[in-house]
Amino acid sequence: MAAGFRVLAADLPGLGDSDDPGPPYTAEGLAAIVAHGIERIVPGAAFHLAGFSFGAVIGAVVVEHLDGRVLSFNMVGAAGFGPRPRERGSLVRIHPGMEADELRAAARNNMEWLMIADPALVDELAVHIQITNSLRARTVSRPLSNTTRLLDALGGLLAPVNAIWGSRDRTLAGGGLDQRIALLREVRPDTAVEVLDGIGHWTQYEAAADYARLLVTMSGGAR
Repeated sequence: MAAGFRVLAADLPGLGDSDDPGPPYTAEGLAAIVAHGIERIVPGAAFHLAGFSFGAVIGAVVVEHLDGRVLSFNMVGAAGFGPRPRERGSLVRIHPGMEADELRAAARNNMEWLMIADPALVDELAVHIQITNSLRARTVSRPLSNTTRLLDALGGLLAPVNAIWGSRDRTLAGGGLDQRIALLREVRPDTAVEVLDGIGHWTQYEAAADYARLLVTMSGGAR
């Protein structure tokens, strides 16, 4: 992406290196912090915004704050379509009390079950990222991911909206991809949707080159 864009990759509030805003965690509160950060870093500039999974929910609310400057809003593996069933016993909770081997085993399990469809692509970097991000996550994101806040926002946005999913995204359980796209079309019939066959939830890792190509094309090319 950096070949044609200036790329800013943010840790959402309470994730990664960002400060924890503290509960209650709301889409509005988290998005206000992100919007403020954008204003500080690129004041007055037009920009494209991309959000992954829970980040798509927060991203949609950020666009509500800064809509006149957003050239395109791009979602990948988006949450925010309402409650979905949770399959029990498949994911392993990662916590600081684990030994190194336990951490690696849990992260690999979670990558293979939830994030990446092809187990052969769960490499050491993916496992490292999963461990690092899980241990630094303080914001409770799942309740917000299970709301319809994304859908509630999309209908009123001026910015063009694009969506990318992997066909084997496990977060689509309880309705499937067709239902997700149908809900999206109800509120934003003009949304451009692309599906990458055989790819899981973490599309931008498992199919990095295809994802980057689609994102550039769907957002109108480099500026």
